[in-house]
Amino acid sequence: MPLMLSRDKRIQPKKRLYPADSINAGDPPAKGLVGWYIASPPSYGSKGWIDLASGKVATLSGMAEGSLLSGWSTTQRPSGIGQINFDAVDDVVTIQNRQDFYLDKELTITAWINVRTFATTPPNPTPIKTIVSHYDDVNGLYIFLVNRGGNNLLEFDHNATIITTSVTPIILNKWTHVAATRLGTTNTWTVSLYIDGLLNATATTATNPILTSASVKPALGDVQGGSTRLFSEGALDAVRFYNIARSKEQIYEIFS
Repeated sequence: MPLMLSRDKRIQPKKRLYPADSINAGDPPAKGLVGWYIASPPSYGSKGWIDLASGKVATLSGMAEGSLLSGWSTTQRPSGIGQINFDAVDDVVTIQNRQDFYLDKELTITAWINVRTFATTPPNPTPIKTIVSHYDDVNGLYIFLVNRGGNNLLEFDHNATIITTSVTPIILNKWTHVAATRLGTTNTWTVSLYIDGLLNATATTATNPILTSASVKPALGDVQGGSTRLFSEGALDAVRFYNIARSKEQIYEIFS
């Protein structure tokens, strides 16, 4: 017998959980969104990264312009409008040291990444490729990276402690959507990693995220506060920061 629905219970089209990627800074941000960095087009008056959550442009250091190896370029990921390229030598993007970026509790970080090589490129002492970090060389609120020890895996750290790594390796020269969430409270955290919208790894930890120096800024493509720099090599775009842990359904929606 077919299922009959009354008029007020008809199945409705699924609504989007957040606004899609856009260059319209007037789009309403999703709940908990504190930063949404995309490669800004020339119409913004700055070939850099614009934060759609605040309208501010992040600071690019050590970068060229229009280069596929370093800096802003119009070469883009699918559905993107540009990308920021990192040369593993001195490229870094620093973010304003705002209070709402002090993510020491729940968080979500999502990004599109395209890693160019897993080799150790001087001056990097290791093959680690940093996606984002907020670390002061002693402790850190997070380090989200790829390829510690040459394993090609995604990784999320508190301080200098590895919390979890992905099961699936990241593929070179391919745009991949990655995400990390942290849910819980002091001494009881659950960290989850996602690749292309799907849950890939989860771990629990009693290690609390701590930042010793309040002056250190969050950074994209490098561990900015460390005496040992861990520069990225490849491209990043559409990096989002939330001060809440998004659900697995919302992570997939952001990816799709």
